[in-house]
Amino acid sequence: MPVRIFFLSNFLLLLQALADMAIAQPLALSLVGTASTLERAVEAVVQSGAEVLLLDIDGDEEADKLLSLIRSLFTGQQTKVLMLSRHHNDSLLDQAIRCGARGLIDHNTSPERLVHAVQKVCEGHIWLDHKTTSRFFGAFTHGAAGHAGGAVQTQAQGARLSGREKGIVSTIAQHSSDSGKVIASRLFISESTLRCHLTSIYKKLGLNNYNGLLTYALNHGHRHHFDA
Repeated sequence: MPVRIFFLSNFLLLLQALADMAIAQPLALSLVGTASTLERAVEAVVQSGAEVLLLDIDGDEEADKLLSLIRSLFTGQQTKVLMLSRHHNDSLLDQAIRCGARGLIDHNTSPERLVHAVQKVCEGHIWLDHKTTSRFFGAFTHGAAGHAGGAVQTQAQGARLSGREKGIVSTIAQHSSDSGKVIASRLFISESTLRCHLTSIYKKLGLNNYNGLLTYALNHGHRHHFDA
């Protein structure tokens, strides 16, 4: 089934181009709405029944409204937000992700790659570029408190994980779009062993599923880079 998508951008030429792209790919995307301002955006997005919101807003003066929109959609859990970055305001983008945005793509992304990102975010994956992933997850093994969508975690939870388990969470976070089979191969273990580790990790952290684990890891990253 095509992903029901809503586009929100204050760059009108880009907004039209995105709409045209969606219309040209009816098997992958179903355009359910567009908007060029943040005014009443939550209501419009929710009423549209969108599964994914591609959000592009330029201007620091709109930052508070943008973050409020993301928090509202994250809390309602009806629509997943994918950020489109035309500029590189890392601070704002990081805040957006902590508020519940499920992914980030930049202006150089090809239409094919964009569609793939939309599909993955719709499926529940977190879609981040390597630079952003590094900032969030690079120092996961050191543990840190954070919050998103009002859910506060503690350092003590992360401290319960063994070194091996922290390494598994870090690997999953870096490669969140990979299948379980690929993740297991990266860790040089079998899928069944990975599932056993995940069961233990979920129990220790009080989580229910894979997506909850990704959110936990996202909230507990420091600004630190992985070895490339």
